[in-house]
Amino acid sequence: MTFEHLFTPVTVGQHQIRNRVFMSSATLMFSNDGIVTDRHVAYYAERARGGIGLIIPEELEIHPSAAGLPVKWLHGWPDQAVAGFRKLTDAVHAHGASIFAQLDHAGTIHDPAVFDAPGAAMAPSPFGHPGRETPKAMERDEIAEVIEYYARCARNAVEGGFDGIEIHAAHGHLPAQFFSPLSNFRTDEYGGSFENRMRFMLEALEAVRGAVPHGFPVGVRISLHEFAPGGLDLEGTIEVAKAIQAAGVDFFDLSAGRPPYSYQRSIPTADQQPAAHLRDMAAQFRAEVPGTPTFLIGRVVDPKVAEDVLAKGQADMVGMMRAHVADPEIINKTKQGRADEVRYCVSCNQECFARVASGRPIACIQNPATGRELTLAMSRLRRAEKAKRVIVVGGGPAGMEAAWIAAARGHDVELYEAAGELGGQVRWHAKAPDRAEFGNIVENLKNQLRVHGVKVHLGVRLTADDLVEAGADVTIVATGSKPRVRDAFAEWRPDLPHLPGFDTADLYTSWDVMSGERPISGRVVVLDGDGRHEGAAVAEKLAALGVELHVVTPFPQFAPGLVPSLEFASSLGRVLRGGTSISTTSLPTAVEGRTVRFLQTATGEESVIEDVDAVVVLGGKVPDEDLYFAVLDRLPEVHRIGDCVQPRRIAQAMYQGHKIAREI
Repeated sequence: MTFEHLFTPVTVGQHQIRNRVFMSSATLMFSNDGIVTDRHVAYYAERARGGIGLIIPEELEIHPSAAGLPVKWLHGWPDQAVAGFRKLTDAVHAHGASIFAQLDHAGTIHDPAVFDAPGAAMAPSPFGHPGRETPKAMERDEIAEVIEYYARCARNAVEGGFDGIEIHAAHGHLPAQFFSPLSNFRTDEYGGSFENRMRFMLEALEAVRGAVPHGFPVGVRISLHEFAPGGLDLEGTIEVAKAIQAAGVDFFDLSAGRPPYSYQRSIPTADQQPAAHLRDMAAQFRAEVPGTPTFLIGRVVDPKVAEDVLAKGQADMVGMMRAHVADPEIINKTKQGRADEVRYCVSCNQECFARVASGRPIACIQNPATGRELTLAMSRLRRAEKAKRVIVVGGGPAGMEAAWIAAARGHDVELYEAAGELGGQVRWHAKAPDRAEFGNIVENLKNQLRVHGVKVHLGVRLTADDLVEAGADVTIVATGSKPRVRDAFAEWRPDLPHLPGFDTADLYTSWDVMSGERPISGRVVVLDGDGRHEGAAVAEKLAALGVELHVVTPFPQFAPGLVPSLEFASSLGRVLRGGTSISTTSLPTAVEGRTVRFLQTATGEESVIEDVDAVVVLGGKVPDEDLYFAVLDRLPEVHRIGDCVQPRRIAQAMYQGHKIAREI
């Protein structure tokens, strides 16, 4: 495919950007005191080195009242922040990319009770973010002070070397809290009429404009549609944008949604929205608000989709933030005809959004270097001093990652997988309804194995004697884990590790369900001690098959592990669509023939489900470690990684495989 539009420059204000791809702002959780760190610099420099046109780094909080979790988020107002800004912008400029600052105040979203911040949450009206403290309605002097802080931060951004500024007015942040009828009930000059509701936004824009040089790009991030009851729809947003345009603005950065009502619009997972899901609304916006460049985000993870958006005139720049979390080099690889080397983002949110939302540094489910650029950036990968012969046993994510990284360092690598295909347990998850895109983790790794010349042997189960005879310099055992069945609920009932009936019942595992190797129908009970993606995938698959499904889980809700990544609501919807019953805070006590008994721990009452045709048990896994111990003392250098060490999440397994391959 030719990229006639993607790699052409674009001018915003009086600043030229080298191509049409940008990274929208996303919190990293790297800071210790609100100041840019070396970790920030390394993270963004790696993406600038990878060929992106524009970086809008994580938001700069503009005022102490916006600075919840002060040790994590960057602050824009302190004079001492400028030196860090300059270090960051110099690093980005050194690789030819542009960098704009985002000025942000989230108003009531920054709940002091949640973010351990001093002072009161402030908003135009005492209308809070659901589930958080009711905010204090801002007084006139507080409004004036916040407006002045916008200007103060803008001056710091200019002095710090940024090429432009974006005011965050999307996702229900403070400016949107003023101009959206959903949250502004004031009766003074900042509320009531449309003109009054726009006053705060326009005063902030004027303050920023007055603090920067002539021609310096100033834009506004805005939600095309809030997708919230009583909030702005596209028509209302266009009216807001026209008022902003009349006041003077150099670009609009178009997003959508207003948390918590519509996370699935602002940062959707692959099962929630198609790629570039905002493109049609963006096209209508451009038609109604012509003459001002538009940036567009919306789950664009493939440069081919970005090119199509640009070719159709739906935007002037396309945001690929999560794509760059997964692969900082995606633009250079695409431009150089190396698309088969790209780690394409699978939009799962499991290690990027979910970690940040819980106060931990950003990471990526399939790129161990993300957030660890100071030590693991691919630009830091060095060839081994001495090439070795390496055998990797096991073709799951950990084994595949170890194999290609070792090969990239110059080792002679062979990978053996007992099954007929690569991917390990990721294959099962990708077979859940609407989760096919998750399988790209495996495809990305398979491409890297091929590109780096790893010799792959499928359908070969090696024994300890085979490995001794092979005599490799280094053996990496990545044989994964096996489901716990008979003692599946031992961790919940340590006094009774083998529940009555579990030793004799014909129980199904998650693998049985997801592989389709064992037919299942009728009335099915899932005993879910997992509470995460595996349990959810099994329930979704069974609901799609049309069985009469009953889920019994000791957790207080179905699949609580999906809440941080914003996957919970869509997963629950698929499970409930077929009339599934879910019993929470319920601990299995016995399987007696076709009867399942469980205890509702909240009430102490026992319940039964009768005439059951199949019971599926999810209660964790145990390492498949026999091969490792059989060769440990018979070979010169042996390592084990991934689930073979302990059952773990994909990200942790791949990180371990990556680290071992860098060290041998």
